[in-house]
Amino acid sequence: MLKVLIVDDEVLVKIGLRNVIPWREHGFEIVGEACNGQQALEIARREFPDIVLTDIRMPVMDGIQLIEALRVEMPDTKIIILSAYKDFDYVQHAMRLGVKEYVLKLSMEPEDFLLVLNRVRRQIEMERSNPGFSPALHQIEQRSICMRASGRFPDFPLPDMPARMVLFLFPMQDKLDVPGSPPQTALALEHIFGNDAGAFYLDDRRYGLLAPDSNAFSPAALNALKKRLESRFAFPISIGVSRLVSGADRFPDALSEATRAARHSFYTGFGSLCRAENLPEYLPVARHSKWQAAEKAIITHHLDEACRFILALLADPPERYISPDSAINVCIMLMRAITISMQEESAEADTAPPKQYNTVEELAAQVRQAAQRFDRHEEMR
Repeated sequence: MLKVLIVDDEVLVKIGLRNVIPWREHGFEIVGEACNGQQALEIARREFPDIVLTDIRMPVMDGIQLIEALRVEMPDTKIIILSAYKDFDYVQHAMRLGVKEYVLKLSMEPEDFLLVLNRVRRQIEMERSNPGFSPALHQIEQRSICMRASGRFPDFPLPDMPARMVLFLFPMQDKLDVPGSPPQTALALEHIFGNDAGAFYLDDRRYGLLAPDSNAFSPAALNALKKRLESRFAFPISIGVSRLVSGADRFPDALSEATRAARHSFYTGFGSLCRAENLPEYLPVARHSKWQAAEKAIITHHLDEACRFILALLADPPERYISPDSAINVCIMLMRAITISMQEESAEADTAPPKQYNTVEELAAQVRQAAQRFDRHEEMR
């Protein structure tokens, strides 16, 4: 027996729904009736309904607010909208929140109403036949596969709506205590952000959100989001926000922008927030005279000189940056050259992938250690 909650502020509508079909004969049980979203939420927390039939326009808490609350607290509860013709814009909003079914109150026929209920029943039965199946997590998994493969966001409800991409960058460390799997973490970020956001993950350190533009992207709202994340996770998280984009073909560019903005915390301090419009232009090493001089000193094997150049650059990054990855690559080249010169690394080991660093300070500390080892080695020769 599937439990059903009816939510409508019109008494006659509730009476009609109660009598439109013989509920128990068809495997449904009405466990409560409410006249607004707040009352419905209280009943839902007590009864845990399988299906909620809800009107949209109601006092105190409307149907959209109720759906948003249920999506967070009871994501597997199915929702059917009770709609009037004038509610089309609200129905669209409900669809963006994951609602799949609606019925028109003024033209509802018992047979059609039962067809909708049975469709929802089949969906519930299919999901429950696989105990490990979660529709919300499955949606995030499928979305993540598409984003990793092509930057395509398959289920953004209105692809031409102006939107922004957000990239959450978790720190690189050996033991990162992240509660839950990557899809569960992405779902938690989606719930924390709210505002019609869709979450995905690129790997266990990079999580993304695509959301329609709103006041959720104001500086105050983003700082409040940062505080909520810090209270939810026990480590700092760098946040990058893309510029506003319109059109699904721009989503890959927005992801690249958000990623670069989050990665700029390498210079500004891990756990910082950066918007793409505030991101400085990175120069290639070949166009940055000081980094080019450091790279030339490595190639010509003037390693002590290269160490001085690089440590000075890392201690006081100039206004014109090179990208974090470029800085790391030059430093890795220097540290490998030092190790090889001291005959502590084989040619095969030299091809190992470079280590990653959260901040410029971490990288500078590693270079400083290598420089000190090199100085001691030179003194002993």
